[in-house]
Amino acid sequence: MHLRPYVLLALFAAACQGEPQPAPVAAPVEVRAPAPAAETLFDGATLANWDGDPRFWRVENGCIVGESTTTNPCNATTYLLWRGGALEDFELELDFRLTGGNSGVQFRSEDRGGWQVAGFQADLEDGPNWSGCLYEQDGAGVVATRGEEVLLDGNGARKERFGDGAKLLELVKPREWNRYRIVARGERVELSINGTLFTSVVDLRPERRLAGLLALQLHAGPPMKAEYRNFELRRSPKADARAVVAPAPKPAVASDGAHRISPNFQGTKPNWIWSSADSPDWDTIVLARNFQLATPPVRTLLRGSADNHVRVFLNGQLALANDDWAQALEVDVSKLVKDGDNELIALAWNEGGIAAAWFELVAERDGARPLRVLSDGSWTAQRLSIHTDRAIWTPAALDRSRFSPAHVVGGFGMAPWGSLAFAAPAAVADERALPAEDLVLLPGFRAELLYSVPKAQQGSWVSLCEDPAGRFYTSDQYGGLFRISVGTTAADTKVEPVPIELGSAHGLCWAFDSLYAVVSESSGRDNGLYRVRDTDGDDVLDNVQLLRKFEGGGEHGPHAVVLSPDGTGLWIVGGNHTPLPEPIDVYLRPKNWAEDILLPRIEDPNGHAVGIRAPGGWIVVTDSEAKRWTLFCAGFRNAYDIAFNTDGELFTFDSDMEWDIGTPWYQPTRIFHCVSGADYGWRGGPGKMPPDYPDTWPSVVDIGMSSPTGVTFGTGAKFPQKYQRAMFALDWAYGKVYAVHMEPKGSTYTGSFEEFASGRPFPVTDIVIGKDGAMYITTGGRRTQSGLYRITWAGAPEAIDSVAAGRSQQAMPDFELRHACEDAYAGSSGNDFESTEAAEVLSGYLSSGRGFTARAARLALQNFDPKHWYDGAVIGNTQALIALLNTHPQEYGGAVVDALEASFQSPGELRLVEKLRVTALALCRAPQTKDALVARVRPLLEKLYPYGSARIDRELLQVLVALDSPRALVPALDVLESNAPQEERIWAAYCLRVAGAGWTPELRERQFRGLASLLEVAKGGHSLRKYIEEIRRQSAEFLDDDTHALVAPFLAIDVAFFLATLVKIPDGGWVSLLMAALVFTVIAVWVSQRGAAQRRAEADALPLADFVARIAEKQKAAPGGNGTRRVPGTAVFLSQRAGVVPHALLHNLKHNHVLHDRVAIVTVETADRPWVPLAERVEFEKLGCGFYRIRARYGFMQSPNVPAVLEQCDGREGFAAEPMTTSYFSGRDKFIARAAHGLGRWREAMFIFLQRNAISAADFFRIPANRTVELGTQIEI
Repeated sequence: MHLRPYVLLALFAAACQGEPQPAPVAAPVEVRAPAPAAETLFDGATLANWDGDPRFWRVENGCIVGESTTTNPCNATTYLLWRGGALEDFELELDFRLTGGNSGVQFRSEDRGGWQVAGFQADLEDGPNWSGCLYEQDGAGVVATRGEEVLLDGNGARKERFGDGAKLLELVKPREWNRYRIVARGERVELSINGTLFTSVVDLRPERRLAGLLALQLHAGPPMKAEYRNFELRRSPKADARAVVAPAPKPAVASDGAHRISPNFQGTKPNWIWSSADSPDWDTIVLARNFQLATPPVRTLLRGSADNHVRVFLNGQLALANDDWAQALEVDVSKLVKDGDNELIALAWNEGGIAAAWFELVAERDGARPLRVLSDGSWTAQRLSIHTDRAIWTPAALDRSRFSPAHVVGGFGMAPWGSLAFAAPAAVADERALPAEDLVLLPGFRAELLYSVPKAQQGSWVSLCEDPAGRFYTSDQYGGLFRISVGTTAADTKVEPVPIELGSAHGLCWAFDSLYAVVSESSGRDNGLYRVRDTDGDDVLDNVQLLRKFEGGGEHGPHAVVLSPDGTGLWIVGGNHTPLPEPIDVYLRPKNWAEDILLPRIEDPNGHAVGIRAPGGWIVVTDSEAKRWTLFCAGFRNAYDIAFNTDGELFTFDSDMEWDIGTPWYQPTRIFHCVSGADYGWRGGPGKMPPDYPDTWPSVVDIGMSSPTGVTFGTGAKFPQKYQRAMFALDWAYGKVYAVHMEPKGSTYTGSFEEFASGRPFPVTDIVIGKDGAMYITTGGRRTQSGLYRITWAGAPEAIDSVAAGRSQQAMPDFELRHACEDAYAGSSGNDFESTEAAEVLSGYLSSGRGFTARAARLALQNFDPKHWYDGAVIGNTQALIALLNTHPQEYGGAVVDALEASFQSPGELRLVEKLRVTALALCRAPQTKDALVARVRPLLEKLYPYGSARIDRELLQVLVALDSPRALVPALDVLESNAPQEERIWAAYCLRVAGAGWTPELRERQFRGLASLLEVAKGGHSLRKYIEEIRRQSAEFLDDDTHALVAPFLAIDVAFFLATLVKIPDGGWVSLLMAALVFTVIAVWVSQRGAAQRRAEADALPLADFVARIAEKQKAAPGGNGTRRVPGTAVFLSQRAGVVPHALLHNLKHNHVLHDRVAIVTVETADRPWVPLAERVEFEKLGCGFYRIRARYGFMQSPNVPAVLEQCDGREGFAAEPMTTSYFSGRDKFIARAAHGLGRWREAMFIFLQRNAISAADFFRIPANRTVELGTQIEI
């Protein structure tokens, strides 16, 4: 589920200059100041006051003209700068006409010299993509596309769509004069073309530029001509900068933008802390805590108070001020957090008596448990001078060398402060969901807002189901369950809490006289499948049973649960951050999945889904007791819901990765027909399978950019037949309900879609067709305003005619054929064929021409020995070759090479992509075939490349690079340096970065020149530029061999200095040599003796895998509790080597006879580079039996931080690192010298001296001193 906050709320926040946002916000009112007189920027005859490259810019027919031609090409984008000064708030109108290429109007830009600028650009293009979009040159890239309202707040772009981009483009007259209007006032920017608003942006980023230069762009590339005329500039008075939106009435809030709350902690509570046990009157202290974020959080909240005063700074910016310890305040600090390292600094002071402060920071993360930073012993503190001027103090004044561990006064709730409970005021009268009359519906339909959810009491709803009595159940995303009794009107609709301790359910289903809930974001209970029942017959649910625990959670966690059409089983869908709910009894999706990625992958440079591997998101089936589990299909990214049609076929709406927009591996949101055994191709980053690969299953219809949530079919609705048969798919981000219309095609479906309902804001989360034939929809999610809506047919009654269940007769043969193959794979077909006969029948379906049937037949054949079916007509068949590679890659690798050689000798375009995919699979699954493929297949492919089809050339290039073809370089470089679509250029660069054969200095120069050009023009999602930068970095790694020759000159310089010192020994040169010798001796002794001591310790080390296996065997042998005792919490043991048991762990087990529930073996390594990015820092592995191995890598310029590493791993595969339940165990080695004589004794003495004065592991790794246990080991050297 991809949920975003509303831009209207952000506009209110901008208008209030930091005031808190009410919920909901009254509609903003545009304020129009009297129009000032227009300035003319262009005299119509000269370029006076304009500055640009005279080769490209001129005046012609009263217009400014920028033009490039074949004889005067523009190889690097250039700008014509207006030198009339920086512009702050203004309105600019101008006419433009564009012939070829892409151009734009820069504003609020920075002069970079050489006719180059950086800043916002109002885009325009002679093409379908960019006119009317807002772009930030050398900044965020694409900020907003046509029809988007966007909030930039430091955490990326949060978007809401107000118009159809394609329809807006129709208003732009190609190669004719158009009128552009640019409005920039304060944080708000609007772009309009020909009188229609195209884009609206509110920029709340701390680094935003609110003033700058104006310029016109001439883009690099093929010949183009850009013409501009009739400039009209109106400067807005500076006082108007904040008057773009008139705010609605402000809510009653505490000071400094923070709301008063009644603390309700999900999990461990914070502690009251201070700098020391004593707190003199007017004591002034600083409390500090660092934390790390691998990816931008969804939302970040800061809470706290102090006895008596506190000012909390986040990353140097004041975030919270509280002067009343009895008021627990909460403030949204989402715009202050950042990727990577973050710093919380609290300035607190006491008036008299006991003093203390408490804090909680909660970062809600996409696809993971929230990161909680609590006040505890991990904080550091220092006391400031009594003369500190607290009114002007900032963290810049800190002396960070004076910090020491904070003192824990006691847990939250202790006397004299208590619970700080606070009775929140009743919801304000205008806290309402979007009125039903503001929805846009198809003709004939009517909507009602049945209930507007009081957010403070009932949260934000994300799931919905109906019980046999026609009542609905729903769940707050971060809170409890509620039961809804729907009336005939809104006044009759009643909502009551369900009195059980369960909530945060992404999926709800009433079946088997029970409520089933899939909990995905709970802090109080495990995530998993729960069954809730009424055990005493009083019509109140009272019994909660966990049926199966799920690892992982959050918005990429486990989601919906639905009842099968025959009422016998439960179907559950999980996102790609959720491991399979093992144990699985039946694998309809064969368990032979692999990444099957031909070239080394670049992980998402922004850290999303790093390290997550196949099978990705999944659909499983279980029974009412959750005893038997079946994996039905997999390979989704993050499908939130599933639904069956009247044919009994299953469908879902899978999400995209919008950060990848503009890359060749971006895939839009899609409607999938979910069939037995299928793999829908999600792999992390560039590893996604294109839909035309023969080993994945394509979509029914692609929707485009959206945020998929709930789905259902219109079955049972009192709607016209078209909509009874339709699938309804919800889009949270853009507030839309799509009606997807499908028709059978072969053994699957084809489809189209239309907007059924839409609104702003209308964050739809779940949908149900009620027993009364009406459609019910919830809105909410991510703490946005929730509502319950009912949609009914209000048109002619005769338009409603019931739809018969079951598939059409026309489609039945194709579907039955596929089902027969699926049954054969599942072992339930009932056929009496012998193995050979059954295999022959199935093999006949491989070439049936029905894609889904052929794939199902291949899955079934993978259960047979190939000797029963691989002959005759199937030799060389794509699906047959995939079956061989999936099951018998060693035995039949040669047969695959034979088939590929034969097929490429007379290829034809038909199925060429499929054959190339089989070649890639052979390299992945049967690597022993590479030599044969290089010798026999590569020459055939080199003749085909370039083929002339972008799609085929993409596959040819990666296969040729994998086959070490030097002949692939020049055609690929031609693409990289061309004006081809950026997706093709990126793919060429992606493949070339790992090409190892055929390079020359000239070709390398072309490669990096092409990469530089690509970086200049590439536009797309949040990760696009970082992907290209990583491609360039990895390409540079192949230059290392060429740089070895540079070492010799530096060595010669050092030798020269050394020789110069030798001749000056009598004149004092000996001092430098002596100092160097002493330093060298100390280092040499430390390295040599440390290595010897480590080798001695490792000689007695126990392999970690053997140790874990012994623990597991011991626990299995003593199920009654006589095994090793496990105690609650997490134990962290530091180990110099990842594969052995730390001595501290063995000593703890030997003397204390206990193990913690979770045991983490942490190894910190120093890389041979200065910096290791956060996305590459941690390797996490679950060993079983509660043991985890964590390997952290830091650059030699970075400081290790083990608590931060644990925060990155929190929530993965059952691992938890709550600060107050985590203990650190560190070994403290004591070295003693042996009774020895001679030269070795002084080295041992020096080493022991150095060891005793070395910094402790706890200090070096920033481990909280009050949670660290040191266990000593005596080592003789």
